[in-house]
Amino acid sequence: MFHTIQADFYRLFRSKGFWITEILFIITLLLGVLYGVVGSIGVHTDTKAFEKLGDNGGWTGFEAITKTSDNLSNTIIFIIILVVLLIGIDLTQKLYKNSITSGISRAEFYLSKFLVLATLIVLQLILTYSSFLPATLINGMGTAPKHFLSNFLITIGVQFICTLAWVSLVSFVLYATNSIIAAIFTYFVGVSLLSLPTAFYPDIDWLKYLNMQFYFDMVSKQDMVFKTIIIALLITLLFTFSGLQVFKRKDL
Repeated sequence: MFHTIQADFYRLFRSKGFWITEILFIITLLLGVLYGVVGSIGVHTDTKAFEKLGDNGGWTGFEAITKTSDNLSNTIIFIIILVVLLIGIDLTQKLYKNSITSGISRAEFYLSKFLVLATLIVLQLILTYSSFLPATLINGMGTAPKHFLSNFLITIGVQFICTLAWVSLVSFVLYATNSIIAAIFTYFVGVSLLSLPTAFYPDIDWLKYLNMQFYFDMVSKQDMVFKTIIIALLITLLFTFSGLQVFKRKDL
């Protein structure tokens, strides 16, 4: 399995699609640093975070941290592109046959992809928050929010779990349909659909966290942290297990 993981990283890092994706992602981060330009998909459960997304002007270092956090959907979209590059091409071109016929089990193949994607999420989150550096150099460091370090670490941890949940869901769609288009639209449609129950049943608090979006300002509310983690973990487990079962039944 180690060699499969190694081969995936080697192939990914030699792919033009990977580097084009990363360059475009860096450009979106720099647009925020220089001009305060951001985009967002879905419904924010924290209205203060949503209002801050509308601020104009370049960001200071600490503003870059909080505002890129408020724009998690942008990071997830680019990670989904990496999911397609890693899994989608394997499935559509049936490249997975080579690994399975060489002796690796389907479960090991599936787990290796999961571990590679988990690593890519970590790297992408690091890249996201590295916007602190150019923002500090251009606009200054700014003022750190209270309890910044602890809140920042919690934010990264919860965002990792939320992103992993979305990656598990998108991966399941890929394994089930072999359709790259379906996988890409899963997030765009899913984040909107999962936000709808809140509109119809606003009194059911747990429904607010179904869209698995988490922002820096939510850390101060412990119930938000707990409920977001629980829902994201349940979705991760559900679709990781379901995706594995689908892949085990897939014809070579």
